[in-house]
Amino acid sequence: MAERESVTPMHCCRCSYDWFPRGSELPKRCPECRSIKWNSPNLLAECLRCGHKWNSHRGNPQRCPNCGSKCWNVPPKEHVCVRCGGRWTASNDRRPGKCPYCGSRYWDSEKDEPEKGSKSVQSKLGPEAESRIAELYADGVPAVKISISLGIPFSLVQGVVRKLPVPDVSREVCP
Repeated sequence: MAERESVTPMHCCRCSYDWFPRGSELPKRCPECRSIKWNSPNLLAECLRCGHKWNSHRGNPQRCPNCGSKCWNVPPKEHVCVRCGGRWTASNDRRPGKCPYCGSRYWDSEKDEPEKGSKSVQSKLGPEAESRIAELYADGVPAVKISISLGIPFSLVQGVVRKLPVPDVSREVCP
């Protein structure tokens, strides 16, 4: 009995079998599964994404068997939205496209989101083209015909037309 307490138990990392060796020689294989990898702590792998622990039989695995993450040995990065203060952990190491809480694509910077249509119209059309579009539209020419006649993309013509002030169309009611 005293002999057994002085001998350290062996542990198989593959099948988790515990045993005491016979005699003074170290065994060559696990008596249960015949694995040659026993008493080796480096076979135990832990996913830093989901916390799953498993015995790796082939060194450094490519994916976590539980969550399938390829970045199982890289600590996950926590992202914080500067707009709404939302905190989340992405499932991969790429930059998330937008905040999952407020939907902002500019969640990691202080710059404002651009207004729809205004930036593209100002940068692609000069003031003389905008005034010509406004003049033709005021004369009653449809935006499609303006686009075709001037050779300007319809989306830019439409952006200029939308910026124009709405005329007051008050009608008198006949008595």
